[in-house]
Amino acid sequence: MSEIELLPWQKRLGDHPRQAIATCRGAGKTTAAAVFCAGGDLGSVGVISPNPSELVRLIPRFAKNAKTSAGGYVIEVDDTVVRLFGDWQTSQMRGFSFDVVLFDNADAVADLAFAGVAPGVAISGGRIIALGTPYFRKAPWSKAKWFERIWKSGDFETISVPSEGQWPVFSDLPLDPPEEP
Repeated sequence: MSEIELLPWQKRLGDHPRQAIATCRGAGKTTAAAVFCAGGDLGSVGVISPNPSELVRLIPRFAKNAKTSAGGYVIEVDDTVVRLFGDWQTSQMRGFSFDVVLFDNADAVADLAFAGVAPGVAISGGRIIALGTPYFRKAPWSKAKWFERIWKSGDFETISVPSEGQWPVFSDLPLDPPEEP
């Protein structure tokens, strides 16, 4: 099991039943997601990510008793069962009831993936956590219009993490993309 010193925003992950967190690229969103899932006592967790294999690799690093199955895409940590899905696997997500749904790199997760799991989480009273970059605001290529909607809805705790002082390698990068001409 690896030890890691979490940044202040990473420690707040899961403190609120509905969270949307925007950070710069490389600030540790996937690492925070892995540490959160490895903590156990979460019940049934669904993780949707454009790159679930990264979490398959990271979660066992931070968990004391991680057991993997289904090619690594189901990870058990104590009383927690984490199911990992690529954002293209919307049909495979349906039918699961999750206590927590975590979107890693939410700004790159398609609207259809959010629409596929949000109703089930709403019915169960589960938590939704979305980790992404603020580029959803301006990027015409962004597939995640849902991330912008929840950010502006007022129904989610929004945490905007400035890059300065949070992650030294990226401290000179702006949180928002430059204005379009």
